[in-house]
Amino acid sequence: MSITVENRGGYFINTPSADETPETAMDQIADMFEEWINHPVIWDLRQNDFTKVHIPDINNFTLRTMAFGDMRAGLKTAVVCSDDLAFGSMRMSQVKLEDEMQVLFKVFRDMDEAIAWIEEP
Repeated sequence: MSITVENRGGYFINTPSADETPETAMDQIADMFEEWINHPVIWDLRQNDFTKVHIPDINNFTLRTMAFGDMRAGLKTAVVCSDDLAFGSMRMSQVKLEDEMQVLFKVFRDMDEAIAWIEEP
């Protein structure tokens, strides 16, 4: 289980391995956070199986993400999902995060659209 981090110059694309669980992913994010804390980031979750993710996992993800919020205020975070379950789960997080944080958080189905949004000023 791991997260691949790709530095694209002005932003990062982070891709958790397909067998990554939400809890282990959040632990790894905390460990590697300083690498991309001051940059926009795209989370590529297209290969992750959201049938194994439960509501408490989504809530925990949202709460732990909010803990990073002050450090990332004003920066963009995009999430790219490939299926309806993943997209809907991440949209639930987006709604909560938009209400609670100053981070710009958006969910996409298409990587090119996420990159275009991250790259726009």
